[in-house]
Amino acid sequence: MYSEWRSSWSTGLTASTLACSVPVLIISQSAIQNNLNTFEISSWIFGSYLMAGVLGLIFSIYFKLPICGSPSVPAAVFLGTALNGLSINEAAALYLLSGLLVILIGFTKIFKYILKLIPYEVVMAMTAGLIFQYMFQIYRGFSFNFLLALFTVSGFLITKSYFRNIPAMLGAIIPSTIAYILFYGFPRPKFDHIHFLPKIIKPEFNLEAILPLLLPMICLILFTELFQGMESIHFQGYHTPANQMVTFSGIAIVLASFLGSHGANTAGALTTLCSSDEAGEKHQRYRASIIVSILMVLFALLSPFLISIVTVIHIEYIFLLTGIAMLPVLAIAMDISFSKSSSFFSVIFTLSLSMTNTFYLQIHSSFWAIVAGTFIYYVFEKEGKGKLTNCLQILSNKTKKLRGE
Repeated sequence: MYSEWRSSWSTGLTASTLACSVPVLIISQSAIQNNLNTFEISSWIFGSYLMAGVLGLIFSIYFKLPICGSPSVPAAVFLGTALNGLSINEAAALYLLSGLLVILIGFTKIFKYILKLIPYEVVMAMTAGLIFQYMFQIYRGFSFNFLLALFTVSGFLITKSYFRNIPAMLGAIIPSTIAYILFYGFPRPKFDHIHFLPKIIKPEFNLEAILPLLLPMICLILFTELFQGMESIHFQGYHTPANQMVTFSGIAIVLASFLGSHGANTAGALTTLCSSDEAGEKHQRYRASIIVSILMVLFALLSPFLISIVTVIHIEYIFLLTGIAMLPVLAIAMDISFSKSSSFFSVIFTLSLSMTNTFYLQIHSSFWAIVAGTFIYYVFEKEGKGKLTNCLQILSNKTKKLRGE
C-alpha cells in the first residue's frame, strides 16, 4: 500500500509546499496594500484555499484526473493595485461578476474561440508587466536588512540550481526564517483575537469602478494557470475536460466572492507537477492531486492562525519573500511573451503599458495593455494581419451564402 502511494505522497507534498507558500504571500501583500483588516485577510485566504481544495477534489476523485485547484496568483497580483479605492464589497462584486462570466464561457463552450481572438503572448506580456512591480521589492529588501535579503536570495538561487527536487521557495523560506528570528526574535502573534468563522461579504455593484477591471481579470483567470493546466494534462496524454475546468473554476470564484475572496481556478504549476512522471503510474497520478487538495482544505482552516502570525512580521520581509516567489512566474511569462518574433511589437507595447501600473481615464493600465496589444497584433503584425484577413474572408463567404450569391 505504501509503495503504491509513495510517488503520490512525494509529489503531493512538494506541490503542497508550493501551493501554500507563493499564493498566500501574494494574497497577503495585496490585502495589506488595500488596507484590509486581519478578519478580511483571513476570510480571503480561507475562501481561496477552501475552493482550491474542493476544486481539486472534484477533478481528482470524480474525473480521476491529476488536476489541482489553486488561488490564482496572476489575478492576486493584479488585484494588489487594481482594487485601489474599491471597498471590499465592491471587490466582492468584481469577483462575483468575473465568476459568472467564466461560468458562461465554460457553459457555452466558447473558450476555444476566445483563445483564438486574444493572442496568448499579449496576455502573458500583460501578466509580466504586472509582476515587475514585485521585483523592485527584492532590492528594497536589501535596504531593509542586507544580510536577511542575502540569505533569502542565496537560499532561493542555490536550491533552484543544485537541489532541483526541492521547491526553490522552500530553500528561500527556511534560511531567511532562521535569519529573521536571529535578527528580530520569534514573532509573538495575539491569538486571543482570532476569528474562526469567515466573514460573509455582501457584493456592492459599482459598475463604473468594476467594469473596466473585468476584462483583465477574466483574461488572467482563463489564459494563465487554467490554460497552463489544460496544456499540461493534454501533454501527458489525458483527456482534457476544458469546458468543465472553466465552468467549475467559475463556480469556485462565485462561491468564494461572498467571503471577499477572488477564489480559485484549476492550477497550472500544481497540475503540471501532479501529472508528471514523478507522480507515479499514469492511472494513479490523480492520487497526488487528492493529497494536495486535502492539505489545501486543512490550510484554509488554519488561515486565522496564519494571518495572526503574518500581521506581526515586518512588512518589508513579507514583500521580500513575495518578490522572490514571483521570479519563476515572471520567467515563464517573459519566455512565452517573446516566444514568437511575429508578435514582438504587440508584446513590447503590452508589457510597457502594463508596467506603468496606473489608471488612464479611470481605467487600469492592464485593460489598455490588452486592448493596445491586440490592436497592434491584428493591424501591424504580419501573423495577426494574416489571421484577420482569413477571418474577414470567411465572414465574407458566409455572408454571400446567406444572400444566395
